[in-house]
Amino acid sequence: SKTEQGIVPLFVDALFTQIADKQASSEGTYSCTLRMQFVEILNEEITDLLGKSGKGVVKVAAEQNEWEGAAIVGAERKIINSAAQFMDLYGIGLQNRTTLVSEFGKLSDKSAGILTIEIIQFTEMAGDTAVLANKVVFADMPGSEILAQDM
Repeated sequence: SKTEQGIVPLFVDALFTQIADKQASSEGTYSCTLRMQFVEILNEEITDLLGKSGKGVVKVAAEQNEWEGAAIVGAERKIINSAAQFMDLYGIGLQNRTTLVSEFGKLSDKSAGILTIEIIQFTEMAGDTAVLANKVVFADMPGSEILAQDM
């Protein structure tokens, strides 16, 4: 709703709090890089919602990758350094979602939004660096608005 934060902003706030706590207690041995990617799937086409070329212009593709499994190729991955920066980019992506109307209804009701947050952690231990990579994916699927109204 307009007055309460959704799951994505709550998750990002908690994530940055955890990262700050870990950095404070590690005495400089821990660092972290976060990247985000936001795409929309509509009529079997994938659009980069954070692309440089503006709204609905950057078409990308999905492929199977040896290291990542299923991956979106060609969509920008933006580095995020704060919850506020994330919210700015997330807002841009939301504004770039398709909101056209066809003879069958709003197209935004038929598109899926896929938000990916990559968390790459580095820890220095006895001269070596341990790297831990994680990926969190949020999917806004068609029809979820109807489900929320039914509850």
